[in-house]
Amino acid sequence: MKGGRALALLEAIHGGATGSVDLIKALLSAGYGASYGKMQYELRKNTRAREARSVARKSIDRYYSMLYKLKRDGLIVENESKILRITKNGERLLERLKSRMQNQMPATRYRAIAHGRSVIVAFDIPEVERRKRNWLRATLQNMGLTMTQKSLWLGKVKLPKEFIDNLQMLKLTEFVEIFEITKAGSLKHIL
Repeated sequence: MKGGRALALLEAIHGGATGSVDLIKALLSAGYGASYGKMQYELRKNTRAREARSVARKSIDRYYSMLYKLKRDGLIVENESKILRITKNGERLLERLKSRMQNQMPATRYRAIAHGRSVIVAFDIPEVERRKRNWLRATLQNMGLTMTQKSLWLGKVKLPKEFIDNLQMLKLTEFVEIFEITKAGSLKHIL
C-alpha cells in the first residue's frame, strides 16, 4: 500500500505513541516494503513489551518501597551480609496480622438463584457475635432478600450451598432458622 509507512507513522503519533523508540523499532523490525498491517503489528508488539517492562518495574519499586518502610518502622533488620531478619516488633505484628486473617469474615457476595418459592431467614445472634450478625445481614441483602425486621428476612431465592457452609464454619447454625414456603397461607384462600 502506497503511503503505508507514512500512515503508520502519522497514526502512531496521533494515537500518542508514548515513545518514538517504539515507532522506530516497529518500522525497522517490519522490514523494507512491509505492509501497513505488519507495521501496526510490530508497533503493538513493541508497545506491549514496553508496558510489560513498566509493570514489572513498578512491582519491583513497590517491593523495595515496602522493604524500606519495614526497616524504617523497625520491623526487619538487614545484617552486613544483606540477609533480612524479623525483629521482636515484627514478630508481634506478624502474630496480630495472622490473628486478624483468621478472624476475617467470608465474602458477602454469593450467586443466589431466583426461585419460585419464598424463603424466610430468621436469626437471633448474641450481641458478642456482632461482626457475624452484620456479615449475615449484608450477605442476605446482597442475595436479594428483603428485611422485614432486623432479624427476619424474606426473599424468593435459593440459598447457595457455600452460604450454608459458611454459616456452619462461623458456628451460626444454632442461631439461624431457614424456612421455605411451599404453599400459600390459609388466610389468602378465605379472602
